[in-house]
Amino acid sequence: MPYVKGKVILPEFASQIQKNPLENIVLPPEEEWRKKQISISDADIKAFLPVSRELVTRGTTSDDGEFFLRVPSGLSYFLEVYLNEMLICLKFLSVKNGKEIDMGILDQHTSAHALYVKKNMAKRQKYSLDGNESVVQLVEYINLIEQQWRKGEGLEPVERKILGPESPDLSGGNDPSHLISSFQATFDEISEKIYFSWEANEPCRASLSYRPFHSRFFRQEHFALYRKKGHLVSPILREFEGYLYYLELQSKQGLLAQTPVYCLRAPIRKKIHHAGFLGRQEGPLVFSREKISGSKTIRLKKSPFEFVFQDALEKKFETEINVEFARKLDIPRFLVREGFHDIELNIYLPQDHSFLWGPLGDEDGARVKGQTWEDITGLWKKTRVEPPPNSIREIGYSTPFAEIVAFRNGAHFRLFTDVDLSDAVLVLGFRRIDTLGLESIHYYRGQMNLGGEGLFTGYRLLIDFEGRFEEDKNDDSLVQGAGEITGNIDLWTDLTFLPPKDVELGRG
Repeated sequence: MPYVKGKVILPEFASQIQKNPLENIVLPPEEEWRKKQISISDADIKAFLPVSRELVTRGTTSDDGEFFLRVPSGLSYFLEVYLNEMLICLKFLSVKNGKEIDMGILDQHTSAHALYVKKNMAKRQKYSLDGNESVVQLVEYINLIEQQWRKGEGLEPVERKILGPESPDLSGGNDPSHLISSFQATFDEISEKIYFSWEANEPCRASLSYRPFHSRFFRQEHFALYRKKGHLVSPILREFEGYLYYLELQSKQGLLAQTPVYCLRAPIRKKIHHAGFLGRQEGPLVFSREKISGSKTIRLKKSPFEFVFQDALEKKFETEINVEFARKLDIPRFLVREGFHDIELNIYLPQDHSFLWGPLGDEDGARVKGQTWEDITGLWKKTRVEPPPNSIREIGYSTPFAEIVAFRNGAHFRLFTDVDLSDAVLVLGFRRIDTLGLESIHYYRGQMNLGGEGLFTGYRLLIDFEGRFEEDKNDDSLVQGAGEITGNIDLWTDLTFLPPKDVELGRG
């Protein structure tokens, strides 16, 4: 199953790019026209089948403009790069067998070549670059592309100018006699199968071919009798696996017809994945302290908590958590198949929305209205809350920012990020008062709602988690600085992937 990788780089004069001098790439002096180039981050990469315009897969560029995509072998694709919903770059590629294919840089040259191929496909002509005429066309296309970039506009007008005002139908040559009247494939969520159905304008013998992305060979189902309609049910599909398919017809007069190659991806099943995470935490760093009195209400998993304060000490704090799956077996299989082996969950608790109040339970301090200590600690189901002896108990909350990030060849790619920054996390803090060692323990309980990016656009990931952090013990006789607080943290999570209402991957 090949992976294609590349890098999107545009000239500095492309005005839709936000300039960052630290990201400039200086090329050799002989390439004056490309002296200053900028890598494009957070761009949406889409891979389409040329004829059917089916969306096979998609991804997002890293901070360095890099991307990688898992694509079926033996087919050709148009890669289209979108930034702020504008088409900014293209690439045409044919994928044979291989494990990883490096396409190099995507720029005005690859874009011009892709438009040249599209035009020749529309005319059903060869798209080789032999001859002076093709070179003149490529230079003309490059000039048009650079003009659009200078204006800060997408390449859609250039594409329409080259191909014509209407998108050309590239499939007409496959059915010159108009034998096919309809061909549909529908995924059934209950049976987890694809239902194929076809109709012809006259009795025909049919052959249906389909294959999963990971296979090199199509499986064929033949209809021996001449019919005007037929249907077929696929075997049960693998979760989030893509499937290619096409239909062939032959009439009694020997006329032939074939549909373009289409694709459909089975959705991620809506189920709970239980997973443990282990890693490190930096902080909490306390930025301010002040005494307050009054009340404060927060919502944790739709349950209100009303805090009542009487001369309580309020502390604004900041924390960063970086954890990985405790076991590789806990990683959902579809993530591994797509090439995401090294995955990290990052949670950032900003000081603007993070507070601790203490001591908890005293008349002069913080209390939770209508809740006992047993009610609060009972929210932790898999982690036992154990206050150290002779410790101050504090309670607080934070509204974190979180993301799921995958690492590959030194680059990182965001898979899911926060979509609801009002999700609250409950925090219990404990600090011993009978020792000069001021190490602290924190317990976290909350739920976060993350939205998919790249290949997982449209999906949501709900993370119901609880965890325990213990600060590293410091044996140094000097007092530990606030910026040196680190320690191990473990989280227990329930991961629930929610598919879009209408799964469109496989439809351009």
